Amino acid sequence: MTSPLDAELGAVLARVQREHDLLPFFEQLLPSSETRLAPLPDEMMAQLRTSVDFSSLRPGIPVWITLSAPPDATAELVLYRAEAGGRHYVIAPAQG
Repeated sequence: MTSPLDAELGAVLARVQREHDLLPFFEQLLPSSETRLAPLPDEMMAQLRTSVDFSSLRPGIPVWITLSAPPDATAELVLYRAEAGGRHYVIAPAQG
């Protein structure tokens, strides 16, 4: 039997994979079929919250976030806040 959280994450991932051929993970683009939703480490969430541009994620909606650092480093992530439980997830490589 599937938990409400597992069902939610599975549905969101399937939708994102269906709508996008490639998905960002830091400095790389991954084939969407080779991704998963992984729990976002608490330390990473704490770091994101230190940005003056960051605001709380609305549950149930995937959000694309671009990070930059001097002189010209950039990274992009897709974050998701689950409606079931409120935990944050990140689109990540399926392996790992």
